Amino acid sequence: MNRIIRKDEAAVSPVIATILMVAITVVLAAVLYVMVSGLLVGPGGGPQTIGVNRQDTSTNWVLQISTVPAPHALTTTTFLMRWSSNSTIVTPPGSATLNSLKTASGGIQFLPVGGASQTDLRANDVVTISKSLTYSTGMPITITDGSSILWQGTL
Repeated sequence: MNRIIRKDEAAVSPVIATILMVAITVVLAAVLYVMVSGLLVGPGGGPQTIGVNRQDTSTNWVLQISTVPAPHALTTTTFLMRWSSNSTIVTPPGSATLNSLKTASGGIQFLPVGGASQTDLRANDVVTISKSLTYSTGMPITITDGSSILWQGTL
C-alpha cells in the first residue's frame, strides 16, 4: 500500500494562529476579570446605611442617629423631606446638607453631638422637625450621602 503525501494542503499561517491565540487569551482574561470583580467588593462598596430612631415630643419630631458604620461628611450628607400628598420637596429646607441645617431652616435643625465645629455624622446627632409648622405625620424623609441613600423613613 502506497501512501500519497500531498504538499498542497492549506493550513492556518503561523501569524494568523498567533493573533487568534492572543485574541482568545485577551477575551478570556476580560471575562475572568468581570466575573471576579463582581465577587470582590472593597470596603465601603456596598450599601451604607445609618440607624435612626424617631421620637415624638410635644413640640418636635426628633430623628436621633443611632449608628454610623462609615464616615459621612456633613457637607455632603443631605436631608430631604417631601410632602406626603404630592411628593414635592418641602422648601425650606429643600434638599439641604446637614452642615447647613446647623442653623435652623423652615423649622428643621441639625444638632451635632460634637457641637458646631463637628464635620462628620456621628451617633447621637439629632435632627429636630418642628410640629408648630404645617408638617404632618407620614411625610417621607430621605438622608443621602451623594448618590447613596443612608436612611429613608417617615415622620
